[in-house]
Amino acid sequence: MQFDRERSKMTNFEPALIGCILLNSNEGIYACREHNISAESFDNACCRLAWEAVERLCASGKPVDMRTLEGEIGARTFEMSLSDMVDKASTIANVKYYAEEVKRAERSRRLAGELIVMQQDIRLGLGVDEALERLQTVVVELTDASKINIFKIKDLKDAKINQWQHAQTHGFIGIPFHLDAINEALGGARRKCVSIMAGYKGEGKSTLARGWAKHTALNGTGVALFTLEDPADIASANMVGDHANISVFGLDTGKCHESRITTMSATYDQIGDIPLYIISGSLTIDEICTTAALLKRKHNIGLVIIDHIQYVPPYILKGSTRNDTVAYYSARTTDLADKLDAHVCNLSQFARSADREQRKPRLSDLRDSGTLEQDARQAFILYFDKEKGHHMLEIAKNNYGQSGTEYNIKRVDGRQRFELIDGSIAIQPEDKYAEEQDDLGGIV
Repeated sequence: MQFDRERSKMTNFEPALIGCILLNSNEGIYACREHNISAESFDNACCRLAWEAVERLCASGKPVDMRTLEGEIGARTFEMSLSDMVDKASTIANVKYYAEEVKRAERSRRLAGELIVMQQDIRLGLGVDEALERLQTVVVELTDASKINIFKIKDLKDAKINQWQHAQTHGFIGIPFHLDAINEALGGARRKCVSIMAGYKGEGKSTLARGWAKHTALNGTGVALFTLEDPADIASANMVGDHANISVFGLDTGKCHESRITTMSATYDQIGDIPLYIISGSLTIDEICTTAALLKRKHNIGLVIIDHIQYVPPYILKGSTRNDTVAYYSARTTDLADKLDAHVCNLSQFARSADREQRKPRLSDLRDSGTLEQDARQAFILYFDKEKGHHMLEIAKNNYGQSGTEYNIKRVDGRQRFELIDGSIAIQPEDKYAEEQDDLGGIV
């Protein structure tokens, strides 16, 4: 009875998955391909026939929607209609979860079948040792090998040597930051890793991140910029204004000459087709991850910026706390960076405790979850130094090089950007990674 209840629970994910495909065929089918969903993955006969019809429509280049799927299936009697399946889906945001559960259920059925066969073999005198050996083979087969990377040292040589040779010429190994001096300490943003850009609300995190996004895309690396706080037109206008050196605020208030609108129009045309993809709206973490995966597949993006992590809904996941919710979001973005072979930067707010205590903010002041700090491999802190009268940018964490370096930067009023101030390095800790010199003055 317990097995039947569990089987029924797992089978319910199957109509929900078909429903997601009908809600958004691109995202739904991509999630199924990512999890190697086939007709055999479905225990429910209606869902199996629906998926087979979906595959035929895809193979013939036809759209996948309610009308075409009904036409492909034909006049058959089902215990559940396609509209019922859409009702089961509730939202496309859960498509990856549904696909994972359908695949897990398929593996469970296969394992249960193999165990029954083994039990029968033992009864027929096949032998315990042979059955155990067969069981071990089944367990290995059912393991999700896509999550396991096994290398010998020699397998990793060529790619790493190429990275170091690239660093000799360009001065960095990862995706470069747009303020050049910072790359000397950072070494670029590493793929498969997550960073944090932290600051108080209104301090300029979005401005700094958009400058990085534009610079990266101008240099040919695709960028997905998730702007959860500001509308897409504002984010894009700020980047165009930065590039054209024109105040967007002046344009918004009508305090500008017509020539500036002409210049902005020309700048939109100049940079409008760079590989920078702006995604706005109230997106869940599932929607963010699915969209980023689609952009990776279609446009090979290398940088994902989430502006910002505290704006991801829902505020609290059911049965959780706010800290646990943000920790879950952080874990998902860490997994995303690894799967996409991309760098993910999460923008995050600080709690106001440091401001009240009249001290410089630190990573432990991150709002809602300390997991953000733990998951990040590189971290920036942006804050305004009242004594110096300008902003500071600190590399507060860098697992792959020196940290603690602080830079004097200024927010250029009306130009939507930050710039380094001459003599930008305010604090530079001793470089423990500096090259040793031999007796003749050469690098060892």
